[in-house]
Amino acid sequence: MGRPTNTDARRAQIVEALMQVMAVHGFDGASIRLIAEAADLTPGLVHYHFKTKHDILLELMNHLAALLEERLNDALAHKATPREHLHAFLRALLSLDPVDRPDPAAVACWIAVGAQAVRAPALAARLQVALAGLQRTLAALLRDALADAGRSTQGAEADAWVLIAAIQGSFGLAGAGVAPRGFAADGLIRAADALIDAAPPAGKGA
Repeated sequence: MGRPTNTDARRAQIVEALMQVMAVHGFDGASIRLIAEAADLTPGLVHYHFKTKHDILLELMNHLAALLEERLNDALAHKATPREHLHAFLRALLSLDPVDRPDPAAVACWIAVGAQAVRAPALAARLQVALAGLQRTLAALLRDALADAGRSTQGAEADAWVLIAAIQGSFGLAGAGVAPRGFAADGLIRAADALIDAAPPAGKGA
């Protein structure tokens, strides 16, 4: 793989700056001037690399998805049983453990991206792809845990969406200051275990 070009490095610098600024000011408050200051660049250089602030946001969505994928892969690397893999996945998304705590700026931006996607179709499409990827991984982890417990796997797809919805909702509550960050980790793990334990025994076609 070739070394990143100066253009690639500058674009990554600007995207990272938007993430830091959005975590404090939200997207609407993230002016080009503030982004430039956070990136230690001039506003002109920001405009040179991205035509609009929305273009930076689209690139930030890709960056957040890559950070999340890396984090989840690390979380799953050293777990033994299917249920441990499932627990690690949920804790990696929600935990406040000092060792594997999510980047606060990335979490804040994920919340802001969800709000902004309501009025930005291109961003909404990228968010949908990211969430669908999470759901596929979670459904696979649920199927493995269900099968390992001798339970039917038929409800895994729908149950995965239920858990994704709960995760997104917990982000929103924490972002609004209604609840502390990380409050949902243990509860979601218990909910996932309850879904597994309540599933019917594996049978023909399961």
